[in-house]
Amino acid sequence: APSVSFTRLGNSNKLSCVATGFYPQSIEVTMHRDEKDGEMYSSGVRPNHDGTYQMEKRTEYDTESAKYSCKVDHSGLTEPMILFYEPKADSMVPVIVGVVIAVLVLIALAIVGVVIYRKKGRKWAVRLDKGTVDAANVGGIGELGRVIGVRYSNYGVTLATGKC
Repeated sequence: APSVSFTRLGNSNKLSCVATGFYPQSIEVTMHRDEKDGEMYSSGVRPNHDGTYQMEKRTEYDTESAKYSCKVDHSGLTEPMILFYEPKADSMVPVIVGVVIAVLVLIALAIVGVVIYRKKGRKWAVRLDKGTVDAANVGGIGELGRVIGVRYSNYGVTLATGKC
């Protein structure tokens, strides 16, 4: 018995009904648009590599609400087979996956940014009792010279400075 399927390559405007894997080669394949016969290409019966045969019918595909069917009549079938084409809805899965990945990357970058900021912030900030004072605001580092060392104590901070 033949295997029957519709194929549509990407976004092309060609729709094919392919019957394959049948023997003997005598077969009738008809394709209908909105239950009417239309102009279509026929490949004729062609041999497969395994000794069975195949046949393709192809027509222009109209994305407007046309309905397509393919009728196959072959001696290997107890009755004619009718297959209806149902276009696949445009899948939003790639778009959703892309958005989720972009959001995750942005979150990861934000976390890395916060970690780097905090690590660099610790190098330049001095904790003094209950507040944080920027090293640049402690008497003006440029005027005092460069910071040579910092000694922490329980109640305050001692800065050792030297001239540039």
